[in-house]
Amino acid sequence: LHIHCVLHLNKNDNNTRGHIGTELENKAETVLIISKNKQDSNISEVRPMHMRDKEFSSWAFHIDDNSLPVLDDGYHITVVKPKDKPLTSLPDDLHAKVLRTVFEGESPQRYLELVKAISQAYAQEGYKRGDNAVKDMLKIFCERKLITKDKDGYHYHPALLPLK
Repeated sequence: LHIHCVLHLNKNDNNTRGHIGTELENKAETVLIISKNKQDSNISEVRPMHMRDKEFSSWAFHIDDNSLPVLDDGYHITVVKPKDKPLTSLPDDLHAKVLRTVFEGESPQRYLELVKAISQAYAQEGYKRGDNAVKDMLKIFCERKLITKDKDGYHYHPALLPLK
């Protein structure tokens, strides 16, 4: 027996809407998120939201001229799961990779440049978050002296890892 339902998500927290949405999600074996790509509205992205079995890799498709879905093989999806864990719970090696990416070229001179660069680096790793989450992480990096600021801008000190 297979029952197929379409559930809509709340805009603010990406939880299923209402009591029925919650109950259907609780009973479901698999819940998928299908959403339009923000850059190209012709592409639809399919990601796992809740799986009782092994999760699959995200994939994308588009509708061809014959109104049939066609798999986009080379398409890369940045995975953002609805119930994201905070950046502080990510492993130290991922934070180190993000900071290396941010500081591999010219060091950011201003605070907002640094926040934007860190945000973009986390997004490249599949952890897109809002400015407040990135600023909280930046505060931790500064408290641990991983990132310092002087007249030349911001600097990264990789020898001070791991984070605790």
